[in-house]
Amino acid sequence: MGSEMLSDKLHGQTVTDWSNVEETPLPANIASLLDDVAAKHPERTLWQGIDGDDTELSYAEFGRQSRRLANRFHAIGVRKGTHVALVLPNVAGFFLSWVALCRLGAVAVMVNTSSTSAELARMLKGTAVEFLVIDQQYLHVYEAISEGSRLADGHVIVHGAAAMPSTTSIVAWSTLLEGPAADVLVPEVGLDDIASIQFTSGSSGVPKACMLSHRYWLTLGKARCCIGPTPERMLIDSPLFYMGPLWRIVMALYSGATLYVAPRYSLSRLFERIVDYRIDFCSVTYPVAKLQDDPRLANSSLKWLSTYGLSKDLHVGLEKRFGVPVREIYGMTEVGAALAMPVDDTSMVGSGSCGKPAPFRRLKIVEDGHEVPEGTAGELWISGPAMFSGYYGNPEATEAAFEGEWFKTGDLFRRDANGYYFMLGRIKDIIRRSGENISAAEIELTVNAVEGVLEAAAIPVPDPLRGEEVKIVISRAPGQSGDRLTHEMVHQACRDVLSPFKVPRYVEFVASLPKTPTGKIDKNCLKRVENLIGDGVYDARPDKTRSE
Repeated sequence: MGSEMLSDKLHGQTVTDWSNVEETPLPANIASLLDDVAAKHPERTLWQGIDGDDTELSYAEFGRQSRRLANRFHAIGVRKGTHVALVLPNVAGFFLSWVALCRLGAVAVMVNTSSTSAELARMLKGTAVEFLVIDQQYLHVYEAISEGSRLADGHVIVHGAAAMPSTTSIVAWSTLLEGPAADVLVPEVGLDDIASIQFTSGSSGVPKACMLSHRYWLTLGKARCCIGPTPERMLIDSPLFYMGPLWRIVMALYSGATLYVAPRYSLSRLFERIVDYRIDFCSVTYPVAKLQDDPRLANSSLKWLSTYGLSKDLHVGLEKRFGVPVREIYGMTEVGAALAMPVDDTSMVGSGSCGKPAPFRRLKIVEDGHEVPEGTAGELWISGPAMFSGYYGNPEATEAAFEGEWFKTGDLFRRDANGYYFMLGRIKDIIRRSGENISAAEIELTVNAVEGVLEAAAIPVPDPLRGEEVKIVISRAPGQSGDRLTHEMVHQACRDVLSPFKVPRYVEFVASLPKTPTGKIDKNCLKRVENLIGDGVYDARPDKTRSE
């Protein structure tokens, strides 16, 4: 579906009915989508670096450079199905490499740039990587890998470095952009060929390697385009190896939009970037709701914003601050887009709902193997085309993730009588206190809405009497609101809206919360603390012993 079709659908009409979106055919592959837009809008800017990176590439130039790169990849031995790891920051070379590999039918293995040598070695081996494209600032991580775990000579390409000596086993990235731009002759690249391997967050164990096809990414980008008005100037400010920036890139290709890519995320500079670059679409997280109002936003070009996991108490205020719709989306690496709230659906603002099933997706809520009625909590199961193609090298985990055609998300949901879905938390993220099941997500949503809270995580603390007690770990928001925040304020906010058995007993303030490789709060790390109720942890019942 091109940008014109999407525009026709989204202006002046309801977008809640997404049925016709599924009827239009997908492009042949990811590179084909880029080439189609480049043919229509050759001079339109596709990539614009910001905040110190002035790289600017038009759609036509991006197409030419990606073809040159594909030719050189092919010349050094990259073939259809070859696994090539990318360890790159937010530079044009990341996207150029991915598109070049897509042209060849090769597979990009997306690696977190903060990986240690041990983690990098495990990922290279675990996904059968044959080539590595790595930025010079991370080369020392690779060089610290034992010699027996390194790649063959000539299979390491270094981005950002000067030309290498002729005797070196490392290839300089700059040399790969030389040569003809004509396509090399390669086998046809189809929709079901794997385009990338993306690692899960690892929040419930070792990260798993999801195989994602061209069909997956094209379907995901198309589904995201249907939620709101067609973007023209999109901000990407989180690392490109994450899933979120990648679907926004594909969304931009469908829309013919310009990507404004920041080297790193900055909460304090978000408003400045939105105004200075006339951004009309980006994604925001709930810490944005903690920022002070900025009068510059009155002159922004925003059309709408996407978010995930936003406390319903913050939703109305965030929309008022930006002056545009803020809409929830829900998805995961394995399934892509699963739920979304259309921009034109204003009835559910502040409800806490994730919306309705996204295009190409069927959903049901299951308990003990049976679908449950409306209003009843259970596990969300998802089916439909273009989901992940399995966990690489782990057929047992792939088989365990499905029940027939249905992928089992591990997330606890309920659906209301009007078909809106509400996430209640992770099934495994339940705290069991005195026989009562308490959703950590429900507590976190309550605490995150408190003024002065930046982020919060609820975890269980073992208790000999009640089995588990509830602990909330909080990082304060910047500024005066965070400075004024106290344990008593947190407890009072919880007592105001939560049942007594859900109110956290323990509160701890920390400078920052630990994160998984994909940027999620690492609760496993929080639970591994030697003394969960040590010095600095506030106990709401200090007069009681833990064995009472």
